[in-house]
Amino acid sequence: MSSRGSFVATVDDEIVGFSDVAADGRIDMMFVAPEHQRRGVAGRLLAEAERRARTSGVAELYTDASITARPFSNAAASASSASSGRSGRERSW
Repeated sequence: MSSRGSFVATVDDEIVGFSDVAADGRIDMMFVAPEHQRRGVAGRLLAEAERRARTSGVAELYTDASITARPFSNAAASASSASSGRSGRERSW
């Protein structure tokens, strides 16, 4: 998984989620265990993806979200657009 830029989220040393970010800024996967959803885990995973992208000089993140992930990805994109003055699906800084 490390070749994909993958990383995990833990709570009390238990893996509760994972995500990745590619060299071009694509987030291909993000998963949070059902019992840990709606507790900020996905937001922390996204923040880590942003940190890694920024460190690598990537200016925008993007994804092709599944229908079940769209509420989160749309909210994340809207928050980014509002803070950056941009519109669209990409998160940029």
